[in-house]
Amino acid sequence: MELTIPRSSILPALERAAAAADTKSTLPVLTNVLMRATPDSLALTATDLLVSVQIAVNATVAKPGDALVPARALLEAIKVMPEGEVKIVSGKALSVVVYAGKKKLTLIGMPPEDYITIATPPAKLQPIPARTIGTVIDRVRATMATDDTRANMAAMLIEIDGTTLRAVATDGHRLSMAECILPAAGDKFRALVPTKGIEQMRAILSTQGDGNVDIGAQSEAGPVFVRAGSVLFSSKLVDSAFPSYQQVIPAAGGHEARVNRAAMLDALRTVAVVSTDRASGVRIAFGAEGGMLVATDNPDMGDAQEMLDATVTGGTFAFGVNARYIVDALRSVTCDEVSVNTSGELDPMLIRQVGKEAEWCSVVMPMRI
Repeated sequence: MELTIPRSSILPALERAAAAADTKSTLPVLTNVLMRATPDSLALTATDLLVSVQIAVNATVAKPGDALVPARALLEAIKVMPEGEVKIVSGKALSVVVYAGKKKLTLIGMPPEDYITIATPPAKLQPIPARTIGTVIDRVRATMATDDTRANMAAMLIEIDGTTLRAVATDGHRLSMAECILPAAGDKFRALVPTKGIEQMRAILSTQGDGNVDIGAQSEAGPVFVRAGSVLFSSKLVDSAFPSYQQVIPAAGGHEARVNRAAMLDALRTVAVVSTDRASGVRIAFGAEGGMLVATDNPDMGDAQEMLDATVTGGTFAFGVNARYIVDALRSVTCDEVSVNTSGELDPMLIRQVGKEAEWCSVVMPMRI
């Protein structure tokens, strides 16, 4: 293998590939990136068996061939090279030599034939605006569980039903759902994508601007594929049942307050001054004549409160809730006004955008204060 490629072209591609490789794996082959030089391009492939990425980059290829080298080491080697053309050549004993300017780095690799066989996408993938799927992911991603032992919650459910694109996530204490309308009806699709798959997918989507990506799965068991330009990404799916989110989202209750989203977010930041991770509960009270009180009382640090203007229906009512959950929900949308709705002190709280109720909702379980 012998090729020349601009440093500015290979560096972002390698960063994407290195993010997919498993640098801590006990299987040495997974720490590597497969380089495949064809007559007019360089293809990079990396996987950790959960996610995989394949990227094609234009290159001037003198000798086609394959090489398998440590992903992180190759990335660092390209980073220290000067701007301009970088020459990459297969050396002796499975090594790869990287040249640029007066610099030369030799990396010891492995036999390319030892690399993992990567799954191939189905013949048909459906186009979706990258910005649309990125939006629904961003509106619910904070709600995913961080505990990997609960695989079905350390994941995000993505569905396509007719012209509706939907994303749902929950950690058992809260749940968020976001929907967008697609330009055209697509094939029915349902995929429970693990956290790393969502993170990698979102990073790829952010490079596409207003363009489309193609998405699809080999089967209901996965993997799911996303093609974005010259990048083909895939992720295994979580092999367990996602909670029945339709049963979790409550109907509108008898107590509601409509309040400015930014003002409520600011009030929560105010009371957070005397909050700790162990005492993050806040008390929210609806006034009989309007207004919303956000307050907290921390025996170790003090107390804080702020009264907000709000339109209240259902009379005086108060309940406790985890402040961080509300902050995450309010940060995930950009509307002016939200509706905070509940049926009782120990019933779930439902937050929606006023005027755009169908686009997003967040359900938060109450807590005793």
